[in-house]
Amino acid sequence: MMQTKKNILPALILLLLYVLACSLVTINLCSCKKMSTANLNIDYPGSRYLDSLGLVSIYMQLNGTNWPKSSYWLSNKPLEQWQGISIVNNRVDSIGFNLSMSNLVSGNLKFPNGDTLYLLRKWYLGSTNINIVEVPAGALPSLTDLYMNNSAISSIIMAPNSLVNLSSLSISYCSKLTNFSLVENTLNNLKILGISYNKTLSRISFATNSLNNLIYLSLKGCGMLTTTDLDFSPGSLGNLRGLYLSGSGFTGALDLSNITAKLNYLDLRATNIAALTLHTNATNNLYYLDIRSDPSLTSFPIPAGSFNNLNFLALDSSGITALNVPANTMNNLKYLSLKQNQYLATFTYGLNSLTNLKYLFLDSTGLTNFTAYANNVNAFDSVQYLNLSYTPITTFTWWNGAVDVYMKNLYFTETPFAMSANKNGIQAQFPNATIVWQ
Repeated sequence: MMQTKKNILPALILLLLYVLACSLVTINLCSCKKMSTANLNIDYPGSRYLDSLGLVSIYMQLNGTNWPKSSYWLSNKPLEQWQGISIVNNRVDSIGFNLSMSNLVSGNLKFPNGDTLYLLRKWYLGSTNINIVEVPAGALPSLTDLYMNNSAISSIIMAPNSLVNLSSLSISYCSKLTNFSLVENTLNNLKILGISYNKTLSRISFATNSLNNLIYLSLKGCGMLTTTDLDFSPGSLGNLRGLYLSGSGFTGALDLSNITAKLNYLDLRATNIAALTLHTNATNNLYYLDIRSDPSLTSFPIPAGSFNNLNFLALDSSGITALNVPANTMNNLKYLSLKQNQYLATFTYGLNSLTNLKYLFLDSTGLTNFTAYANNVNAFDSVQYLNLSYTPITTFTWWNGAVDVYMKNLYFTETPFAMSANKNGIQAQFPNATIVWQ
């Protein structure tokens, strides 16, 4: 019997603290100056009183008794003076913790639901020691921005139809997060999702009909995340425009065919993918493609008539041995970089391809010759910058010797061609160019 009383006593103390806190908040509300009815938000569910009870719940869940006293939470101070609380039109609008108290914010957190904190728009939970976050259905319907970077979060449990107006979610640099999965009908108004540099993250799963309005997704720097750990179900990511996967642990074949054809920005730097599969129509919507520093990529097939909206392509420091651009292909490309591909021995192109190319980097490759034919035969009509430095190139032919007034910079540093070329003749062919020979 004595043991039972000892077990019950701490729970009773916590209950009394909670009741006392609610009483203080009630007194606080009643002692506020009288306000006009125009400021009472009577058109919205909930009230300032319910908002304050939501804050009390957060305080009790997150080790509030150990926060600095200067934070004023659960004091008789007005809510406006509680550390990190912002009030707009007499309702809680945002919650944030400064660095002096964020490391003391710890425990598991279940988000308030119903009418509690109904008008909360922004919540900053970064640099905290929160472990598990649970988001029930109907929680925080007005929340637009949720920031949880640099926290100790290991798990996020998100119910369908929760956070229905969330627009931006950031969960980066969380060293304990291993899994981020969404069930159907989740976060369908989210526009920006950042889950970068989570070193222990090893599973990403988006169910059908989730993230249908997402525009930007970043999984950069998740080194334990492999191609088999990605599960993008058909019907998810229906409006994605930008996908950032650089520095992740991808190896082998990367299949992105389930991702919308609307994708126009793809960053795959510093990965080890050997092959890339895109949506059937994605190749003609893609604007920016970066696959630098991928030693496992030995080929990059370009289908005829594809990538005609591509503006930027970088394949530096890869294992590519040859690149062929078919006729009438990549006609909006302005920047092409193949530098530091020491095994690249062949670069070919078809008629009327690369017609708007301005910058071409071929330095530190294995090319021994380079030939650009006359106008209207291929793309090099618009090139202003060409770098062939540090290659074994011995033969260079441009427009069959015709004058090119568009070239601005031409580099032949430390090449066999530089040793034998008619430098005066080359300069006469490119009268407006700065030519670097050594």
